[in-house]
Amino acid sequence: MIKQLFILGWFLFISSGVFSQNEAIVPLPNYMVKKDGQFTIKSKTKIVFDQASDTLRRTAEYLNAAIALQTGFRLAFAGSSENDNNCIVLKLHAADSLGKEGYIMKVKPDGIEISSAAQNGLFYGIQSLIQMLPFKQENANQLAVNCIEIIDEPRFAWRGMMLDCSRYFFSTEFIKKLLDNLALHKINTFHWHLTDDQGWRIEIKAFPRLTSVGAYRKETLQGHKKDIPEIMDGKPYGGFYTQTDIREIVNYAGERFITVVPEIEMPGHAQAAIAAYPWLGSTDVPTDVATKWGVKPYLLNPFDTTFHFLEKVLSEVFDLFPGEYIHIGGDEAVKEQWKSNPEIQDKIKALNLKDENELQSWFIKRIQKYAQSKGKKIMGWDEITEGGAPEDAAIMYWRSDHKQPLEDAVRGNHPVVVTPQEFCYFDYYQAFPPKEKLAIGGYLTLDKVYTFEPVPRFCTKQQAQQIMGAQANLWTEYISTADHAEYMLFPRLAALSEVVWTKPDLKDYPDFVRRMEKLLSIYDSKGINYCKKQIVKCP
Repeated sequence: MIKQLFILGWFLFISSGVFSQNEAIVPLPNYMVKKDGQFTIKSKTKIVFDQASDTLRRTAEYLNAAIALQTGFRLAFAGSSENDNNCIVLKLHAADSLGKEGYIMKVKPDGIEISSAAQNGLFYGIQSLIQMLPFKQENANQLAVNCIEIIDEPRFAWRGMMLDCSRYFFSTEFIKKLLDNLALHKINTFHWHLTDDQGWRIEIKAFPRLTSVGAYRKETLQGHKKDIPEIMDGKPYGGFYTQTDIREIVNYAGERFITVVPEIEMPGHAQAAIAAYPWLGSTDVPTDVATKWGVKPYLLNPFDTTFHFLEKVLSEVFDLFPGEYIHIGGDEAVKEQWKSNPEIQDKIKALNLKDENELQSWFIKRIQKYAQSKGKKIMGWDEITEGGAPEDAAIMYWRSDHKQPLEDAVRGNHPVVVTPQEFCYFDYYQAFPPKEKLAIGGYLTLDKVYTFEPVPRFCTKQQAQQIMGAQANLWTEYISTADHAEYMLFPRLAALSEVVWTKPDLKDYPDFVRRMEKLLSIYDSKGINYCKKQIVKCP
């Protein structure tokens, strides 16, 4: 299986033995020293932790399941390791120098100890330990783990992945599997794109037509959006997540220390919502849920009835998602309908605004005030800097060919998640020549992802602190199945995980390639449909 993926240059690096002293962990820990000897996990080994903590118990169960997958036996739990050295100890301690996500792992001949100031860190230590286990396809009577000391913490607080479920709907079962795979890579944020022109995917009880109408389109474009002639499949398509589904997914993510950040698009990318409730629109011309890809002209109008609607929608969204942030989109809002609507033009004059960009800024600021009243913060794509971004709003920078929004965001003291197209859009082709399923375009290889540096060069040391992190984005106009989504994500997500976790001076692409061999075995065991023809160029 491995030889299908790694080209000859990879094997040359692997066979050189230069990196043979390092464990094959992705992302690479920030401090790791190999020691003499091994600890052997046997059927009588115990997992020791505070029995009073339900969260610690779930974390211990997670480790136990990983061990059982390879050995066929489950380990006993204990509250103390006294008089018994054959233990894996999960320990919370008061020291917080590594933060809540950092951990220390010590593997000695008589046992393993993973310690952290918080349960998040213990979970990430367990992810490293899982990758250290000698992988076997068949049951093993015991597992030998090399002795090592690891002191580790992430470089960035926001280590994310975005899935677009508006263009194509993905099952609850697939999203749970995806969350498991994000956890393996120490990804801690799942950005969930739930509304767009082609489908509204979240149940809102106050407005049932959002799903009875907005979640379904009458047909879907086949082939690329630039193809002539256009071909439509003539088949109705849709689906949505009930609030029960969403609570289940949010809870599942939380058990893996992943925060789910929902995206509810406004004022653009709103055609599905306007199809359901035409009075939300900025034109009297009725519309259906979009059936083709591309930027659409339908904008929510800036009147009180629309804000009443959005506040009711967001109230239900806030109840479902306990995280700090709500993503409100704000991107690609073509202003033509606002320009041609006399009432909206009167609104601009009444508010003493200069133009439609300032109207969008006013629109977003009003939403921000409501979010703040509910204890939430807003985040938007970098277009919300046009006309002036609200204070304290986080900016998600994506337009690689527009540097000004990034500079404006940083110099305006906004928190920033850096996710430029050229490095982070995983809907781009990844193999050359692109003998793959149809994609939106572009070309993004594993090695290019690995070279990504989230902190802009112009940042001062103080400004660098505003960079929250980075994320991968999987837009799904041309990705209709779970298998295809995995194929586009992996192994590129592994490269990005190292970008956002590991200190840049420790990154080494040939060593990353070597460590990927082990990770790909784990992919195989988990049934991940990763790309096996990735072209890799060693710097």
